[in-house]
Order: sequence, then structure tokens, then C-alpha cells
Amino acid sequence: MYILSLLAVVLLAGCSVREQPEAVYADTEQRLMHQFCIAAAHNPQLKEDIQFEYDSVNRTFTCQTQQWIEGIDTLRPAFYADGEVYVNGKEQLTGITPCNFSGRVVEYTVRNTSQMTQGKYSVSIISPQTTGLPVLKIDIAGGRIVKDKEKYLPATYMLNVSGTTIKGALEIRGRGNSTWWEKKKPYKIKLSESAPLFGMHKARTWVLLANALDVTLLTNNVAFSLARKMQMPFTNHGQHVELYLNDKYEGNYFLTEQIDVHKGRVEVDTLKGGFLAEIDLNFDKEYKWTSSIYKLPVMLSKPENSIAMDELKSVFFKVERLLARPNPSFEKLSALIDMPSLVRYMILNELVFNIELGHPKSVFFYRKSSEAPLEWGPVWDFDWAFGYAGSNFVYFQNPDQLMFDITHQSGQMWGAGGTFFSRFLLMPEFCELYRQEWERVLPEVSDIGGYIWSQGKQLDYSWHENRKRWGAPDVAKQDSYMVMAGFINRRVNLISKTTRRQN
Repeated sequence: MYILSLLAVVLLAGCSVREQPEAVYADTEQRLMHQFCIAAAHNPQLKEDIQFEYDSVNRTFTCQTQQWIEGIDTLRPAFYADGEVYVNGKEQLTGITPCNFSGRVVEYTVRNTSQMTQGKYSVSIISPQTTGLPVLKIDIAGGRIVKDKEKYLPATYMLNVSGTTIKGALEIRGRGNSTWWEKKKPYKIKLSESAPLFGMHKARTWVLLANALDVTLLTNNVAFSLARKMQMPFTNHGQHVELYLNDKYEGNYFLTEQIDVHKGRVEVDTLKGGFLAEIDLNFDKEYKWTSSIYKLPVMLSKPENSIAMDELKSVFFKVERLLARPNPSFEKLSALIDMPSLVRYMILNELVFNIELGHPKSVFFYRKSSEAPLEWGPVWDFDWAFGYAGSNFVYFQNPDQLMFDITHQSGQMWGAGGTFFSRFLLMPEFCELYRQEWERVLPEVSDIGGYIWSQGKQLDYSWHENRKRWGAPDVAKQDSYMVMAGFINRRVNLISKTTRRQN
């Protein structure tokens, strides 16, 4: 009897460890998920319920909003369904189980155990918070609005990057010149503590470019990429972000470095005669003067003192005096200017057809020390580049128009800047250097089309959110990138054709 009882226990034990067949649910056309919402009653951080629209054809619940959704990665939805509800194999309890909606789409499965049927439903929050880009939320003290470019306002910020959140304090003000008068404003922010945002060098001061005129949102991004391909020192990096100010969506912005004398930015030794200067019609810095020969609006950026100003005036006067001679001496000017850097600077601006050189605006140059020549850059401000026609969103005009014609040793640019830069083309040695430098960079810049498409893909959802916020011409996003890539390709062919004539 004991032996039989023992045998029965063994057999039962064997049955208990035997794998049970997994239940098989048949897909059904019957609607099993009847209601879906995210109620403020279950999510106290919300001010109101988040409602969804149901599409019976595609079996989707969708909410479209640009309002800030607090705690989007831990929302507790409420639903009514004919069966048990699962996400990634985990059972969901209505109003209780938190779910992450920051990934844009969540797949729900409803299983009816009595009928052994199941239905699958896609739930989406279409929002700037779900475009896949980093989200920067800035809350200004007292809910104040940035109204000028002079006064910093205290604020706090939260930066969410791929599920990781960084928080801190900052100050914010307006920035820019002509772009400041657009509805979509550019901003300058100063963090309370230095931070290496998006892998860029640690710093406190950063810029948020609005790209308000640009239908692609990519002109500055692509121009910086071309400059890096050409190995131009101190070229900006950056990252597109979704910006919220005081809970209100402000659009897609390009967060990038502020051009300044700083480690990881423009590295010059100001204690040994180094400086950073800018030529700009806005003429808005404390230390400034109009050059004597070409009437250029030259300004000292750093350091801000009279000694550096005198040094800048002295060397720039020497450059202008040599350049104004009937036959400028390449050798003598090379003692004052790093000619390869100037050639690269002119090529880059030619490639993207940046007419700001003619105004001139945003033309930076620097000297590392009193023993060093002037170098040109960093490149900056391409809102009026890429064939901009002078009105919102109209770019990529006149792709076959040259600014600098080394074949005829002449410039086709207007304005004081155009006159100044065109003078360098009078020197055969400079034109030969131009040709050689173009041959060097040609393989690097020719493949920029791939970069344009990859960046455009990252902006796939953001482009539409920005358009909903600010408007844009009735043009497909893909078409704008195609035109941009085609514009650069024609510029490449134009410069190649021109430089080949020198052989």
C-alpha cells in the first residue's frame, strides 16, 4: 500500500512539471476594446483628461495634442474591454497600471478567455513629446515671457533625452538680429552650472536657433556639417530639440554652442594677444569701428578691452592697406592672414550660397596670439544662405550663380563684404590655393545628400509638429529635402566646373 501511494505521488509530481500547452487565441474582427482615455482622476499631475479618437478601420486610438503632458512615461490609462488587457505580455489594470507613451505608439492586446479570441489595438499620442527628439522644457519664474535680447529671466529646465531626464536652473533671453523679429523667436540660455549637452564641450552658455524662415529646419545644421567635413576649426555642433516654454510648445529648435572664447569653443590666448572679432552691419558691440578703406563694420568680441581693440585695428589696417594696392602681394598678406583658412571660409560660403558675406553679417575671424596670423571662422548664421529669396520659406533660388569667380579673378557679390573678399581673387596664388583646396574637400562635401536625408528622417515627426505650430508652405517634407540636396549638388558641380578651368 505504501509503495502504491508513493508511486501515485511520483506520477502526480511528474504531471505537475509537465509543460502545459499555451492557450491559442484566434484573432477576431469583433471590437473588444470599447473605450480608452487617460483620466485626470487616475493621473493627478494632469489638469484635464486626455481623450482619444477611435478608428474602426485601423483599430487605433489616437490623441493629437501639443499641450504639455506631465509624466507621459508613467500615465495610467482607463479602458473598458471585453477581456483581459495586455501590453508586451504584461496584464494591464484599468486606472492602475502605468504605461510609457513617450514612444508614440503602444500596442494593446485584449484577450477574451470565454471565447478564446483576441484583438490588437494601437494607442498613440501624437505630440511633440513623442517625435523621438530630445525635449527641452523651460519654465520661467512667474510665467513671464521673453520680450527682449538684453534682460535674462530666471528659469528652471528639464531636458529629456531617450528616457533620461536632466534638471537644473538657467537664465534665458532673446537673441538674433533680423530673426528676433520673426514670430518664432531665437533664444540664448545660460545654465547655472556648466554641462556637456549632447556630448558637446562643457559650458554654461548655449543658443537655441529657431530656423523660423527655413522650411527644411536644416540649413544651419547642414552648413555646420559641411564646415566640419572641410576641417574648419571651432565649427559648431548641435542637436534638434522640441522646445516648451511655460508648458507651451514653441517648435523645433537647433541647440548649439555660443560662439565665444572658451575651451571647446574658440580657443585663443587672450593673455598673449589673441582675440575674437566679428564683421557685422548690426554693429552692436561695445568695442567697434568702421574700417578706413573698405568701410567694414568691425567689432571686437573678446577680450573686451582697449588694448585688444588697438591690436585688432592695427592688424586689420595693415591687411586693408595691402589688399587695396593695384596688385596685392600674396606673400605679404600671407604674413598677416592664414590663407588656407580664408580659402576654406570662402569656399564654404560659396557652396551654400551665403549672401551674408556681402552685407556683411556674422563674419567671424580670430587670432590665437600676437605671433599668429588671422584665421577666418567659425562659420555662423545661414538663415540667408541656400538661395534664400528674402521672403519666408523661399529658398534654393539661383543655384548656378557664383559669388567668387576665380576663372576671371572677380567677385559677383555686392556690398562692402563682397568688395573686400573679391580683392583676394586678384592674386593668382590665392586662386590656385582655392582650386587645390576645393579638390581636397570635394570628396568630403559631395556626399552631403546622405546626411540631409538622415537628418530629415530624424525630424520626420517633428517637422509636422513644427508646421502645425507655425505654418509652412504647402510642400511635402521629402520634397524640401530633395530640393536642398539637389541645390547643393548643383553648387558642387558649379564650383568644380569653375575651378577645373584653372588646369
